[in-house]
Amino acid sequence: MLPSARAREVWLSADGSRPGLLREEGSADTPLGSRAPVYELDGPGAVPRKTVLGAEAPSVTNPTHAYVAALPTGPEALLRLVREQTRGAGETGGPGSDADQRAFTAIGTLLAETWAPPEVTAALYRAAALIPGVAVLPSATDAAGREGVAVARTAHGEQTQWVFDRTTSAFLGERTVLAETTPAGPAGTVLGVSAVLVKGAAAVPGGLPKA
Repeated sequence: MLPSARAREVWLSADGSRPGLLREEGSADTPLGSRAPVYELDGPGAVPRKTVLGAEAPSVTNPTHAYVAALPTGPEALLRLVREQTRGAGETGGPGSDADQRAFTAIGTLLAETWAPPEVTAALYRAAALIPGVAVLPSATDAAGREGVAVARTAHGEQTQWVFDRTTSAFLGERTVLAETTPAGPAGTVLGVSAVLVKGAAAVPGGLPKA
């Protein structure tokens, strides 16, 4: 049985230069992207000098809004970039060893977690359509109960579904469903479901987007 749904709010710096914030119902606020302090020695006997660890460069798997806005708008080029930047993860076996599923998952994360301009969003949709095994489902429902059309891919007994608004094609949320009976449950068991309710620009972490 799925746990009760809970609200989750995330604030991310547009270019990754400032810390963000994660706010979840029932939990304390968590800063995101803060650089850890470290101390460096310029030589033997030198006074330790305080600095910070360098931030990881933006990428498909560590995206910023600015990075996503600059992604290629050609579907083939975009999918090639996604494949290149997800190549190393999970290649030792298990669900993550499926290169096509890694690409599909990465694109889904970009759609759900970042704010892309329309031409990049369209390119992400078209890039996902090039991945073998991707299919369209006539109906699916997100965690908020909104019904729409879904784009889905099945791997390792689990089907990942992206739910889109029928009229606007806006990304509504994601579902993960067992495609076959496993120790986790019978086929059709919902393993996870989410809904994206609002995306917008805020002046500061914790602030609300303008209407």
